[in-house]
Amino acid sequence: KLLDKKLIYFGETHGQKEVLDLELLVLKILVEQVRLNEKGYVKVFMEHFNFEQQQIIDKYIQGEISENELYESYKETGSEGHDIQKYEGFLQFAKQHRDNVHLKGGF
Repeated sequence: KLLDKKLIYFGETHGQKEVLDLELLVLKILVEQVRLNEKGYVKVFMEHFNFEQQQIIDKYIQGEISENELYESYKETGSEGHDIQKYEGFLQFAKQHRDNVHLKGGF
């Protein structure tokens, strides 16, 4: 059962719409469970970002920079080269639910 798991991995072909939709659906389910329990949070590691780019993620989540600034900073500071704009819905959801979602760079 999904909600009983402490760790959930997604292996993906980057940017594949069907996988992105499933990842977002799972995140929404987990966040709803956290909100119903009124405790905890969901920690999400995005290997698209390296550890040194954590400050970019944090600034975006806190509303200090826009999505466009996030994308530009990502391109300027990293060498991973992923099209993170395809993760726009996921990033927006994490930002809107920042009390329940902790987004981390993990590469």
